[in-house]
Amino acid sequence: MPECLECKKIFVLRATHKAGKFCSLTCYHGYQKKYRYQPNKVCPNCGKTFILKYSIAKTQADRVRFCSRKCAVEAIPIWNKGLTKETDERVKLNGELIGKSRKGQDSWNKGKTGIFSQETLLKIGLGSKKWKRTPEYCKKISESNMGREVTAKTKRLIGDKNKIAMVRNWKDPQYVLMQIQKRGVKPNKTEQRYMDYFDLNFPDFKYNGDGRLGVVLAGLVPDFVNVNGKKQVVEIFGEYFHSEKNKQLKWHQTEIGRISRYKEVGFDCLVIWSLEIKKPELLKEKMTMFNKVGSN
Repeated sequence: MPECLECKKIFVLRATHKAGKFCSLTCYHGYQKKYRYQPNKVCPNCGKTFILKYSIAKTQADRVRFCSRKCAVEAIPIWNKGLTKETDERVKLNGELIGKSRKGQDSWNKGKTGIFSQETLLKIGLGSKKWKRTPEYCKKISESNMGREVTAKTKRLIGDKNKIAMVRNWKDPQYVLMQIQKRGVKPNKTEQRYMDYFDLNFPDFKYNGDGRLGVVLAGLVPDFVNVNGKKQVVEIFGEYFHSEKNKQLKWHQTEIGRISRYKEVGFDCLVIWSLEIKKPELLKEKMTMFNKVGSN
């Protein structure tokens, strides 16, 4: 019967085991902690006593001198650091040998932009776009992210980054028009009634709410735009969505906020509420006064 290396007790082997050194896992782990790692080296650079693995200490103890690569680099400087071919014969000889070995050969990146040529970059871009659209790729990404936990700090950083990107994108007129097109924005019933009204009474104002005229001002798409040279826009506000009772209403969605945003880019704005069309005389008077004082 064998003797345990840790507790020195004689133990009985299992029928399935041919040999053994420890009577239990507790003794095995205790022995490993004592003898597997040995702090028997002192770094000559920083003076720190560092732990050496038992397997390395047994075979390569003489070769290991420093506690880390950083200490090794600091203690053993690069032999040619600060030397030139004018001051050192070894540097000059190495340069001549390299020059002879490459004589008559073109550089591997000759005629290329960066690492790859423009043609290669185009091929890589097209290939990656096509690959990313495949359902297999999307499924693979979804499975890899499944169960992944995101910390509150990471969520906050991602949110701030996305917020900055969204603000920047919505200042780009092309991005705004693309979003309107993708969302399938169309004139609602109220806007259709005002389209008919303006065609009959104020033909200078044309509908632009779906981006058909391509007019984007301060990141906003005005409902109606003066196409006769004046810097005037008209916005149609719904009583429910744009009222002060709506707690989710943003500043640029209020009457004062919308007028201020357009004023920043030099345009006059008139806000008309959707129910004002039921009083055509007052609406006509309001539009006439706005049309007269409009800026060119």
